[in-house]
Amino acid sequence: MKSIMKRSEIQLLTSLIGKKFLHLVSANLTPDLVGDSVYVVTEFDSIKIGSRVVVLNFEGIDEEYTVLTVSSLESGVLSGNRNSQDRFYKFSNEEIIQGYVFRETITEYENDVENWTYESDVAVVFQLKSGFISVSKDTHNNGVLQVEYLYDLETLTNVPNLYSDNLFVTHTISRSKVSFSDSLEELN
Repeated sequence: MKSIMKRSEIQLLTSLIGKKFLHLVSANLTPDLVGDSVYVVTEFDSIKIGSRVVVLNFEGIDEEYTVLTVSSLESGVLSGNRNSQDRFYKFSNEEIIQGYVFRETITEYENDVENWTYESDVAVVFQLKSGFISVSKDTHNNGVLQVEYLYDLETLTNVPNLYSDNLFVTHTISRSKVSFSDSLEELN
């Protein structure tokens, strides 16, 4: 089962490479930079990173899962009376050098036989000269996003196994970093 972004969403992310990053905007981020959506504003374009909930049944029951979403914004959408506390300027005026999608794969085995595999995009990362901006899903099952300013990507590659394994049922979890351009090629 796959829960990954659409080609058109990856194309929007790719369109920001080479642009000057200005700031992030979100009216509902907590002091810990947690919220349900964030706007990435560059000198020419702005996009919204959010999530939507889908119901999937690959574990034997209907369960809600979160899918990252990316959409473009019409000119002027963010120009209203926004509070300056809604804007986050770290790495402002730096060029977006590269972008990545972090994709997580979870596989369940019962008596060493594969039951299911779930693949999901869990983070969108922009690389700038001084560091990285990550917008990631808090979990697979809610619409909460976490914004992080990073100086390396090590924390995003480490993934804990939150499943309760036993003698019969085990889970493997891996996370890979895929550039926006490679992600587009995969979706061809």
